Amino acid sequence: MEISRRALAEGWDVDVISNKMDDELKALGARHVELTLSGPSRKVMLFKVLEMGFKADRYLRGRERDYDIILGYGYSLTRPHDLNNVQFCHSAWFHCSAFRSHDEGILRSSYHFIYTRLNMFLERKALKNARRIVACSNRTASEVVSL
Repeated sequence: MEISRRALAEGWDVDVISNKMDDELKALGARHVELTLSGPSRKVMLFKVLEMGFKADRYLRGRERDYDIILGYGYSLTRPHDLNNVQFCHSAWFHCSAFRSHDEGILRSSYHFIYTRLNMFLERKALKNARRIVACSNRTASEVVSL
């Protein structure tokens, strides 16, 4: 959001391609390209993650020249983009002892395992397609390098 806020303050046009957008960005003049989610994706994060990425990729297909800079956040795009701002790597969570220490039952544990592994795969793909990567911290940067 800080990048968008700064770009708007400097007179850039900013399009936010998402299912929802912060009211402050809207008030500052950002345009919302709203991606609507289908039924299951509204309730199950695993489906939401997949659908949002696919829809964002599809929206941008053929429109790349309309944008000076295409910025992704972790896995939000798998298509080539200029910059990816990484806040978190699911691989770090997967390898953390706390990930496996929860006794949530077989269904919930399986869901979290699948969700995390899928995000690890999608993050790797997204980051490989980014021309530049910016990590929020040195720790996150080292996690990105280890991918």
